[in-house]
Amino acid sequence: ELVEPKRQADSANMAKSEFLAVMAHEIRTPLHQVVGFIDLLGHTLLDKEQTDYIKLLQNSSSAMMTVINDLLDYTKLEAGKMTLESIPFDPRAVVEGALAAITPNAEKKGLRIENNLENMPEDLIGDPNRVRQIL
Repeated sequence: ELVEPKRQADSANMAKSEFLAVMAHEIRTPLHQVVGFIDLLGHTLLDKEQTDYIKLLQNSSSAMMTVINDLLDYTKLEAGKMTLESIPFDPRAVVEGALAAITPNAEKKGLRIENNLENMPEDLIGDPNRVRQIL
């Protein structure tokens, strides 16, 4: 009795995941072009206001790319195709990078972000991208 509804639900879930993966790829391709042109603009002669606009565009496009990549990772996870890297990395650099990404927005809200990485090891083996996503 429950076999057919489960099969239909699994089929619908797979179709949803495939749709999300295709849409994420379709969005990511032109976004790469936008990021490239923003980078090119950043290397031209700009006044202070224009430089601020470029930084805002870089931050926004980076945030969009992160969302798209997270969406692709989610579809991989659902499909059982997620793989974890096992490479040497500096966890302090990963934490500092994650904090650098959120600090501007936090400061706009009157928040101060601090870290204490003194006792953190310098070298680990693992997947720095997944650690960054978690943070």
